[in-house]
Amino acid sequence: MTAINNNPAVRPHLALFLLTIVYAFNFIDRQILVILQEPIKQDMGLSDTQLGLLSGFSFALVYVFAGIPIAYLADRGNRRNIIAIALTVWSGMTAISGLAQNYTHLLLARIGVGLGEAGGSPPSHSMISDYYAPEHRGKAMSFYSTGIYIGILFGFALGGILADELGWRVAFFVVGIPGVLFAGVLMLLLKVFRSVYRYQPCPRAATYARHDISRAVFYSEYDWAGAWPLNHRLIE
Repeated sequence: MTAINNNPAVRPHLALFLLTIVYAFNFIDRQILVILQEPIKQDMGLSDTQLGLLSGFSFALVYVFAGIPIAYLADRGNRRNIIAIALTVWSGMTAISGLAQNYTHLLLARIGVGLGEAGGSPPSHSMISDYYAPEHRGKAMSFYSTGIYIGILFGFALGGILADELGWRVAFFVVGIPGVLFAGVLMLLLKVFRSVYRYQPCPRAATYARHDISRAVFYSEYDWAGAWPLNHRLIE
């Protein structure tokens, strides 16, 4: 995969690796509740309806509605900071889930997880688009998407083992605390820059206008197909 910037302070492959780890944490903390449902149900005497609200509706509702304003902020703010804050929130709320004394506590913690996780993907996608040229973004996004399956794997495996050996409360602590710590690593290592796209006028457009009006409309005054980012700004 080829990056689109030449600034030595920006290391796209490292950034992609870090963002993939964040995505893995996203799914670890999202899936951990699924494997811990039975011991939680027995310990707190919950119904299947309550468990369904914990793992489904409450999380999804917050995740969907919070994602849009967070994406708006990502377009205008420091995306690294947004991701780090989001990671801290959802990992911290996952760890706090281990302290829950009743259903309400656990429900509020899961809402917090959904709120935090809504801030993970939008700025990550935006950053990857800046780090990699259009013809390489597919491969970059494919690598980033492996975080889903890594997270599911570790979420189910660790959750099951930890629940059997140490109990469901400790399982929440073990998967949540590392995410909070990794947010600090992200702040130290991840450099943020935005591509400033400037398009060069296409002389062919005038030629097309004389011979084929439809082509002139397609190309307009810019060669969109051949457009290339010419300038990049590093944002510390």
